[in-house]
This record gives sequence, C-alpha cells and structure tokens, in this order.
Amino acid sequence: MTIQEDLNLQDQWTKVTQQELDKILEKHQAFLDNAEGGERAQLGMRDLSYLDMEGKDLSRIDMTGSVLTHCNLEGAKMNDTNFFAADLRFTNMIGAELNRVDLRGACL
Repeated sequence: MTIQEDLNLQDQWTKVTQQELDKILEKHQAFLDNAEGGERAQLGMRDLSYLDMEGKDLSRIDMTGSVLTHCNLEGAKMNDTNFFAADLRFTNMIGAELNRVDLRGACL
C-alpha cells in the first residue's frame, strides 16, 4: 500500500460532532421507547473519536467500522450493539453494559 492510498483511506469516515451525535441519540432513544419520531441510529463508518456518550443508551446501534478512540462510554448501555471492525482503543467503558455486543474484529 502506498502513502497516497493510506491518505485516501482517511476519507472513509464521516466526522460527527457532539451536537450532531446528541440529536442522533435523542431520536434513537425515542426509537428504543417506541415513541413517535424515533429513528434507529446508524453510525457505521463514522468518526466518533473524543465524543462523550456517558450513560447513554446505545443499544441496537450499528457502529460497524466506526472510530471511537478516546470516547467516554462510562455507564453506557450497549446491549445488542454492533461494533464489528470498530476502533475502540483508549475508550472508557467502565460500568458499561455489553450484553450480546458484537466485537468481532474490533480493535480494543
């Protein structure tokens, strides 16, 4: 692989801001509560690095191939969440719920 190919790979992830994430997770919570206007969060191939998701319910979110380095996931619920091939290095997951989570190929 050449250096140019490595640089092109960086464009694969869409950076998400904290404000955008908060709106997405608000709709996702409505989805989990079966409330009107709810929408399941699709966060695959997103750059979520350095974002705060402490105590949030991230259950059933697809985060395939996402970058979550240096995130705060302390106390978060991540039941049935898909982290296939996700980058979770240096992520705080103290007290997080990880029931039936898919961590195949994840970098921890």
